[in-house]
Amino acid sequence: VNIPANSEINVSIESIPSGSDDDNEIIDEMNRIQIFPNPVNSKTNINYRLNKAGKVEIEVYNLKGQLVEVLVKESQNSGFHSYDWNVHDLKSGIYFIKFNRNNLSQIRKCLVVK
Repeated sequence: VNIPANSEINVSIESIPSGSDDDNEIIDEMNRIQIFPNPVNSKTNINYRLNKAGKVEIEVYNLKGQLVEVLVKESQNSGFHSYDWNVHDLKSGIYFIKFNRNNLSQIRKCLVVK
């Protein structure tokens, strides 16, 4: 395809289903994960909402990719959830909070400042 340099092209993209409705709901849930305050020096809250009951895992990793702590590993009911994370035992640095739900994951960055 040759397109002249000063041409205008209009492209229409239709959405393509990404998978099952359950996967789409989980992705929607993951977009609602909040960590506040961030940066944190003593305690932060991890807030999220589940559209459906299911297994939830929340893990913390350091910059080397090493698992530092498992915060949540349980089945939870649908609805709003909040986890208070105490970071007193951690050194200052960047940590990654991994939220796992039905084989899908989302990672959020958290800065610990002492």
